[in-house]
Amino acid sequence: MLFSSAAYAALLLAAFAGYWSLAAFAPGRRNLRHALLLAASYVFYGAWDPRFLALIFATSTQDYLIGRLLGRARGNGAR
Repeated sequence: MLFSSAAYAALLLAAFAGYWSLAAFAPGRRNLRHALLLAASYVFYGAWDPRFLALIFATSTQDYLIGRLLGRARGNGAR
């Protein structure tokens, strides 16, 4: 999927509308909005080449888990 394609414009519009709809109807549920953006990213990259979805999923999961560990660490030395 190219940035200049109609499919990208449709995905962007759907993600934009979904994000702000969730913000309006479920204001305390930031995690839902983040999950929507993550899913839209996976769809975008999967449309380009589905073989790389496993790699993108693995790296985003790794980054999330490392971020959680860094958030729990006490003091700058531990981080």
